[in-house]
Amino acid sequence: MIERINIPADRVRVLLSRRSYLEKESKARLDVTMDGEVIVDGDDALLIYRCLQVIKAIGRGFAPIKAERLFDDRFYLRIFDIRDFSGKSRNRSIELKGRIIGRNGKARRTIEESTDCYLSVYGHTVSIIGSYPAMESAERAAEMLLEGSEHSVVFSFLRKEKTRRIKEELMNKNEQ
Repeated sequence: MIERINIPADRVRVLLSRRSYLEKESKARLDVTMDGEVIVDGDDALLIYRCLQVIKAIGRGFAPIKAERLFDDRFYLRIFDIRDFSGKSRNRSIELKGRIIGRNGKARRTIEESTDCYLSVYGHTVSIIGSYPAMESAERAAEMLLEGSEHSVVFSFLRKEKTRRIKEELMNKNEQ
């Protein structure tokens, strides 16, 4: 089974630094060109899919150590296109990226710490890596910011969601 994926050329070196690990984990062979084309050749469709997700995450700006979490079936990757919220306006797109990141990275850090997810703003995308229940909260927080909600409203939402998830986890542990 052969799959192809393209990543930005400036992320190729990062991918190449983890090539042998990716080949070992996916039991596949990776051919990477300096212009960003990646060909994955292997037999196990599930491992190839996970490898493609890791490659896509690295291409979207994640550090390899964070992207490699996608080999674990509890973690997922979600990518938003900022242009879906900004239209064709380049200035609006830059403004929305700033809203997601926040002053000195505060908004991004708050979303990550509240949800135990990883967030990357790269190019015209916002990407999230996380486990399913927490990812829903991170996705909603990012959408709220992209739709224009105040940061304080989003932070309040995240606090409530974190409390709700903790209560759910405790209830599930008590039932077992």
